[in-house]
This record gives sequence, structure tokens and C-alpha cells, in this order.
Amino acid sequence: MRLVDLARDMDLTERSVRLLIGSLGRSEFLHIVKAGRNNSYQLDFERELPHPFERQISLRKIIDLATITGGE
Repeated sequence: MRLVDLARDMDLTERSVRLLIGSLGRSEFLHIVKAGRNNSYQLDFERELPHPFERQISLRKIIDLATITGGE
């Protein structure tokens, strides 16, 4: 999926999606692999959140919760 398509589907600007992906990459939640002119993205679902209060919560738990509640 292209970032412009992801942005449209998420009702965000392409710039916002690029900033979010960059932030996730710097925090190592998202691994970015260069493949020629394209990038491949892999989420680390088991990585814990950085804040001490949230350390027991993995990204997978948050995504599962968002999926169960419909993201609202």
C-alpha cells in the first residue's frame, strides 16, 4: 500500500503519515526495510511502550483493543 493511499484511508494527510512512520521507526516499533525504490514496513507487536507506567502493555494489546472496540 502506498503512503498516500494509507493517508486517504485513515483520513490523514500524507505528511502526517510520513511523520508517524518516522516516529515509529525511531522508537523501534516499526522496522523499515529498503527494497530498491520501495520500503517494506514491519511492526514489532511485542515491543513494550516506553513510558514506565505503560511498560506492561505491548503494541499487540493496544491493536487488539482498538480492533475489538472498532477503533473508536
